[in-house]
This record gives sequence, C-alpha cells and structure tokens, in this order.
Amino acid sequence: MKIDKERATNLWEGGLLDTEIAEIMNCTKAAVCIWRKKNDLPHNRWLVNGKSEGNKKC
Repeated sequence: MKIDKERATNLWEGGLLDTEIAEIMNCTKAAVCIWRKKNDLPHNRWLVNGKSEGNKKC
C-alpha cells in the first residue's frame, strides 16, 4: 500500500501517533512506521517540547 505522503505528514505534524494515522488513512501501523522511518521522522510519542528523546522503536 502506498501512503499519501502529504496527508501523512500533516497528520504527523498534528501530533498524531502511528496508530491514529493508520486508522485515518486506512492502512496498517507498520506501513506508517516504515513511511515515518524512511522520512527520518521520530515517533510522536517520544517528542517532548518538539525535540526527540531518542530513536525509539515503532
């Protein structure tokens, strides 16, 4: 499944988690995780004040 990059990015920038993005985009959490990693985006769960706390797993 191909992910709509613009839409996924907007959802991610809105602070949504992989699970929430997957539900909205009707795809798997794994697909979102792979997309996020390919685009070097940290998981929103680990963001604090806009900064990543490290490279956590999906």
